[in-house]
Amino acid sequence: MAFLGANDLSAGDYTCYGGGFPIKVDGVGTVGAVIVSGLKDFEDHDLAYQALLGMKA
Repeated sequence: MAFLGANDLSAGDYTCYGGGFPIKVDGVGTVGAVIVSGLKDFEDHDLAYQALLGMKA
């Protein structure tokens, strides 16, 4: 997987699944993340996305 190679990570130690989003602030960069786990990965991802949409100013 391109992500693993680009970040020098081992496929035996890491995997990529949906369920998280970085929280970025314009002019600052990444300040945190929201992570959801327990559902199917695409459902985790959608729940995190919908939660962030609900908080968007």
